[in-house]
Amino acid sequence: MVKTDIENEVGAYVEHLNNLLKGDKDLADVLPLTGMDLFEKVRDGILLSKVVNQIKPNTINTSKLTYNINMAEVENGAAPGSKAIFEVTANQNAFLEGAAKLGIKIVNIGAQDLINGSHDLVLGVVWQIIRAHLLQNVDILSHPELIRLMERHENLKTLIDIGPEALLIRWFNYHLRRANSQRKVGSFSESIKDSENYLTLMQQIAPKLVDPAKVEAALATKDLEERAKIVLEIAEALNCRKFVTAKDIVSGNSRLNLAFTATLFNEHMGIRLPSEEEIAAMYDRFEKMAQQISHLEQALAAKEASAREEGEKTVNLVSELHKTIAEVNKAHEETQEKLSKTEDKLSVAEQQNEMYRDTVRPTRAGRAERRRRGNRTAG
Repeated sequence: MVKTDIENEVGAYVEHLNNLLKGDKDLADVLPLTGMDLFEKVRDGILLSKVVNQIKPNTINTSKLTYNINMAEVENGAAPGSKAIFEVTANQNAFLEGAAKLGIKIVNIGAQDLINGSHDLVLGVVWQIIRAHLLQNVDILSHPELIRLMERHENLKTLIDIGPEALLIRWFNYHLRRANSQRKVGSFSESIKDSENYLTLMQQIAPKLVDPAKVEAALATKDLEERAKIVLEIAEALNCRKFVTAKDIVSGNSRLNLAFTATLFNEHMGIRLPSEEEIAAMYDRFEKMAQQISHLEQALAAKEASAREEGEKTVNLVSELHKTIAEVNKAHEETQEKLSKTEDKLSVAEQQNEMYRDTVRPTRAGRAERRRRGNRTAG
């Protein structure tokens, strides 16, 4: 029979809870959970309270919980003030208070919702608890190695303040970059549907456990569900075949893929702090870089001094050029002025010459005429 999406999700949660609570004597009659019986077995508040204490011990004082409640009385509609209703309500309230201490935001959910075993509400609560468990160590305080995820413009506080889910995505992308992949994960849904990013991630975090032949086979097939099945085979070799099915990967179930990625992180982070030898080598590189920077700064200072000197020479040259231009302009103006005066004088001389010609010409003509007459008379 083909399982529905909700049955797949419940099955993944149940498997995780069975592993988490295995060996708890108080739950001997409850475990193992088998699937959809989850909604029935959380009704008395015991199981969920135990999960909270697995995440953070002693969050709930389980000695004050009531065990072996007559749930048949609750199911048969016991009066609100009955002993069974009082006990089961107190258990569920203890769980809700403990969940709040873990930072789990449970909005508009009360004890009665959990007692009734409402599928949607119970599933939402169980997912938040499992998510908190899987991500409880996804932070730089638990793993100082994650300092390698810090970007150049950031400081340590940035990594401390960033949420675990965002940090998990950054961890994923860190390994993709190290593999020189051009891909980038932005969510636990669309970014992983074709399984390629998972294949790259697992090769990076556990190269000795990943069979290259399987990776090649996965990438060779165009059938995404077949490729996802190979991803899960590789994950099994890493002891991480949990939460997702091939269908969950291909469909992009964000909850289950986040849980799967968190499992990979918790089992094979693939980042380590540098050894003493590596730190010493890093200091050597830093010292050489500091020397190179010092040499570059000195060369730059010399260039700047030379540029200032050349600049001063240029300024002086330009100043002299401006001075010469001013002198040439002044000489030009003076020459123009002299030319103007000369032209005025020439004009006056021409006028005088013209007047002279006008005066002299008639006199000369009269004299010539008189000489001709005189010559005739004498003859």
